[in-house]
Amino acid sequence: HLYNHKTIQSLNLKNSSLSNEFCKELADGIMKAKNLQTLDLSDNNCGKGIPTMIYNLAFQPNFKSLNVSKCTVDLNEMASAIYKLIKMSMSLEYVDLSHISSLNSSLTKDFFFSLG
Repeated sequence: HLYNHKTIQSLNLKNSSLSNEFCKELADGIMKAKNLQTLDLSDNNCGKGIPTMIYNLAFQPNFKSLNVSKCTVDLNEMASAIYKLIKMSMSLEYVDLSHISSLNSSLTKDFFFSLG
């Protein structure tokens, strides 16, 4: 659990075969990991869990970099979570959304306005 690692700065879970249950636990832990700066979730398939984690990252004061490339997710929930992250985060510098099939069709006009 991240509850015991509140000072962690970087977490690489690339191609880790994450389960929905693990993603939910990780999403809860992210709320406690105030020093988290980078998260790599690329090449995973945990449905609704990844968007929940992304939404929680918006509340991390030091978070800078997210990689969710090649993830299989609910596209509408992913688009909503990314929009909220970009709109709310004051420290975000990098997001990799490459190779997420059909994600562009789920992005709204508000999403693109949030990019500036």
